[in-house]
Amino acid sequence: MKNILAIVFSLSSLIQVTLAQTPIDSSDYFQVSEYPSFKDNYNANAAFVLDNRWTTTVGSQPLGRRWQAVADEFKVSPEGNDAYLLARRQIQRGMIFSWVGLGLTAGGLTLIGNATGSSIGTGVGVGTSLASLVFSMASIRNRFRAESNFEKALWLRNRDAMLNYLSPTDQPRFRYLYEAETIRLAHNNSYFKNEKKYRLGIFANNAVAEFQNIPDASVLFTEYQKYQRSGVLFQSLGIGAMVAAVPYGISTKQTSNFLLLYFGGVAGSVLGASLINNGRKRLRQAIHFRNYTVMERKMLRN
Repeated sequence: MKNILAIVFSLSSLIQVTLAQTPIDSSDYFQVSEYPSFKDNYNANAAFVLDNRWTTTVGSQPLGRRWQAVADEFKVSPEGNDAYLLARRQIQRGMIFSWVGLGLTAGGLTLIGNATGSSIGTGVGVGTSLASLVFSMASIRNRFRAESNFEKALWLRNRDAMLNYLSPTDQPRFRYLYEAETIRLAHNNSYFKNEKKYRLGIFANNAVAEFQNIPDASVLFTEYQKYQRSGVLFQSLGIGAMVAAVPYGISTKQTSNFLLLYFGGVAGSVLGASLINNGRKRLRQAIHFRNYTVMERKMLRN
């Protein structure tokens, strides 16, 4: 019996010594993730544009002229970088068309002002002014396309930036949900969701459902609608006045009244554009909060 007890005691001592010499891996007891939470990841890496600044929840920086200052931000995403470079080229073309249009407008108004009853001078001046509208429209078209592609570039960049801070097991599901559920702006008063283009509607009534049950996003979206309505009204009146000024100037040959009506229309158009721009700021914020809330809910669902 004594021999048996001695053997048991010896084995017990040996086991205790072995355990004491074996390091304990704390990860067996506490699983500490090396990846940030979805909230922290989104706040740090999902950017949006606000007041011409590259903005995340943790800070902001100027975009720079033609978005030059944020070029490095897109290097994390090959697809995003391609869309960014395309947007840069389009906005540069738009600037060229804009300067040509302004030059033609100035020349046309000068010819009309110096016509002094000459129908030829007035006709050439009016024709030059009308030609300026063509270049102005081309400038606006390129600007819209550039902004649309910049929004796409930003959307792709945000996806890839956040993917870098997700575990390999979460990446496929995140990518699928991000591409299927988030939305991004496009030109022509539209937005994309799941690579399908939808019209916002002139007063954005078509997109109301996208922001329902998301308090912060819903409030910002309602503010956007108010600015959009006011902006569209002033722009419509302004463009109408500019168009009416041309036949009015030809029929009456009163340069002062022509200039008053024309530049009154310009002022109305500029005011309308400013209101629409302020609305777009709120729309971008609304989309940022909406995308976060939708993604968080779906990522936590399973």
